[in-house]
Amino acid sequence: MQNISYGIVSLFLILMAVATSLGAVFPLSPVMAGMYLVVVLLGTLLILVSYCSKCPCRDSDCSHVLPGKLASLLPKRKEGPYSFADVLFTAMGIAAILLMPQLWLIHNIPSLVLFWGFIAVAVFMIVFLVCPDCSNRFCFLCGKRNKTPA
Repeated sequence: MQNISYGIVSLFLILMAVATSLGAVFPLSPVMAGMYLVVVLLGTLLILVSYCSKCPCRDSDCSHVLPGKLASLLPKRKEGPYSFADVLFTAMGIAAILLMPQLWLIHNIPSLVLFWGFIAVAVFMIVFLVCPDCSNRFCFLCGKRNKTPA
């Protein structure tokens, strides 16, 4: 891990996207905003359990810092290639966080643009600035992944 600042900034941008969607949902339905917050927490837990807890970098070398610290509190999983179920549950957590607020954001175009702008910049930073320096050789986005078949 050479520079953790990109990982921290990318997580902050994702947090700002969630805050933007909460800001758009809350005036229309405080109950739905609360439900979305629960979905964000559960989606994050699903990502931590299915992906981060299996990452060999979680204890000392997490480029995002916070997910690694949280994953180290979870029961240890055997490090190794991610299974289809690991990827599926990770994708479900990400999809829940990103797709649920779209029902309200579509009625608030500035918030919709801001939400997807934050997400786009975060994804760009993760793929092009965080992943190339990551040492998780099992992740398909990692620059140091194991290129030989296991």
